[in-house]
Amino acid sequence: MTSPSTAPMGPRATLATRRRARRRRLSPCNALHLGDAAAIGTALFTTFLYVYPDHIPAENPLDRNGLYALGIVLFIGWQLMLANAGAYSSHTLRGLRIPVKKIMLATLLLFGTVAIIDQTILNLVPTELFSRALPLGLLLIFLARLIVRSQATRRAQAGDHSQAHIVLSADEESDDTVEDLHRWQRTGVTVIGHISAKDALASDTPLMHILKEVVESGADTLLVSPDSGLSANQSRSLGWILEGAGIGMSFLLPIKGVSAERMTLRAGIKPAIIDLAPGRYNGWYFQSKRLVDIVAASLGIILLLPVWLIVAASIKASDGGPVFFSQVRVGHNGRHFRMHKFRTMRTDAEEALQEMRERMGMSADSGNEILFKLKCDPRITRVGGFLRRYSIDELPQLFNVLVGDMTLIGPRPPLPREVANYEPEVLRKFLIKPGLTGLWQTMGRSNLSWKDSVHLDLYYAENCSPLLDLRILLRTVKAVLSKEGAY
Repeated sequence: MTSPSTAPMGPRATLATRRRARRRRLSPCNALHLGDAAAIGTALFTTFLYVYPDHIPAENPLDRNGLYALGIVLFIGWQLMLANAGAYSSHTLRGLRIPVKKIMLATLLLFGTVAIIDQTILNLVPTELFSRALPLGLLLIFLARLIVRSQATRRAQAGDHSQAHIVLSADEESDDTVEDLHRWQRTGVTVIGHISAKDALASDTPLMHILKEVVESGADTLLVSPDSGLSANQSRSLGWILEGAGIGMSFLLPIKGVSAERMTLRAGIKPAIIDLAPGRYNGWYFQSKRLVDIVAASLGIILLLPVWLIVAASIKASDGGPVFFSQVRVGHNGRHFRMHKFRTMRTDAEEALQEMRERMGMSADSGNEILFKLKCDPRITRVGGFLRRYSIDELPQLFNVLVGDMTLIGPRPPLPREVANYEPEVLRKFLIKPGLTGLWQTMGRSNLSWKDSVHLDLYYAENCSPLLDLRILLRTVKAVLSKEGAY
């Protein structure tokens, strides 16, 4: 009798299996192997060039062939240690973190083993091998993985289905999580289809029904939604069946807006527990961030002084109006402050806004939901359009950063009338200072919907960290140069 895990599914199953095999050959995990091999080979070769022959003591019998043999052993052993530590797992590139701990532990275990064997038996290995190859190898491995991760993310955003997922949920239309996965391709998850859990559970063989749907779709992974209705035993059995067919299985969590850094998995014999660390809104991170704000804002104001003068002259010459525009915004803990910008609109912009609201049928106290995405705003001047495209109009906010009303990186400072329309949970974004740049400015800017921009601000407030700040800073440069969503 054929077992469920290996039951043939006909020609379509064979075709889907071939597609998955082709994707695996081209998968980023293979690129990880190649990148690590190149990094390790470079580190060992560079070290051996330095060690041989001048740095080997005369009494050391290690000759050229012995050095070559040692290099081959280390080259193969290093990668085997990394593989054994799980550094090439299929999940390695799905999160935001490089498995630093796994790579360092595997490397230290390898070199520690070599050192113990050498000290107790051989006493032949040059000390330079440990002082040079180990740190250089780690540095190159991390660099190679950053490059592979960047390429994998780019492929995912371009629609590459190398990690194609199919979602098992109760209702495709009402599943907001699936909708979010479709929208946010930066998660590295490409959804190519949907399986109705209701139809599957209503069939005579629910698990085989699901397997058939997954195989015919050609997906690499089944993504199980929290509303799928599968019991713990059914989920386990389904995992075994999919494993036999060479298909992965993942679970969507009923939580949103939590970074991987705040999650810790406690796997037990029966239940698995995910601990969520609370968000932090004070401490050394915010104190050091304030110091960076003062130094960076001061330098920015001084170094960009020629730009300030040119921009001020251009605005004044265009229509003779004021150079700066100040507007009340809501900041840290809901406190109001005046945010400064270079003026990019006509001097009668507020009056024109009221007329536009009336034409659009919007009330006077409505938020900025529609105007937020207005690409051809007639109130913007010719000079103002240029300033907005390159975000030059935001430079005066360096003064807001200097005095402490804002920070360099943080949520968008909204208008009071916008805050009046916020859902209660969104008010948590005011637990930290608003920023000169943030997540939504680097992930679409004005091309984003009103809901998405608020969601990104809230995500940053809940998960801010030095590493996230660095990512946003690098993305800001790219976003400004690309001019995408700048209007």
